[in-house]
Amino acid sequence: LEELLQILEHHAAQFHKNETNGIYTVAINVAIKQYIGGKRFFDTYILSLYEQMLANDVLITNHYLAHNHFKNILTIALKFEKIAWAKQFVATYGKQLNPNIREDMVSFCKGIIAFYEKEYEKAQFLLLQVNEFNFEYHLNKETLLLKAFYLCQHRFFVSKLDTFKSYLRQNKQLNKDTRTVHHNFCKALKQLETIRKNIDFWKNK
Repeated sequence: LEELLQILEHHAAQFHKNETNGIYTVAINVAIKQYIGGKRFFDTYILSLYEQMLANDVLITNHYLAHNHFKNILTIALKFEKIAWAKQFVATYGKQLNPNIREDMVSFCKGIIAFYEKEYEKAQFLLLQVNEFNFEYHLNKETLLLKAFYLCQHRFFVSKLDTFKSYLRQNKQLNKDTRTVHHNFCKALKQLETIRKNIDFWKNK
């Protein structure tokens, strides 16, 4: 894989963009399988492959970096616990996102990083700045906000949870499976909140 990295780094420009994308995708999939198989050092290869794709504009579509690639790369970096790399990635490549969603997408990703670092109040601040620009991202934002509200014992947690449950009931875009997954998520959070209140009650009795 290291030899392939070197070949791609020096000769990627000789291939058609679609071919280059295909080669990188195969290489990343191989590296991910190796990582899942226990070879944790492959995380470096995976991020290096993404860095090359970004440097060679392989992920650029219609002059902009696609938001799904942006989020996927961030998710993988955080999975590998590469916090500094993730922050630098957002700062550097957030500028290549479509201007129509750039500010919201950057705030969304910074909020994810803050949550990962257990800075829940900062995560709330960043996520609350995000406008609804994509249905899937809106669901992700709201579930992450609920987690942050719960973990820092926000006084409006129950109200926020009830609002989200109402959104799930009324939104016609949700398919049955998605609705069920998020309904179960809300149910679990509610149960955790009840347990916490009961513990607090007996502690203070």
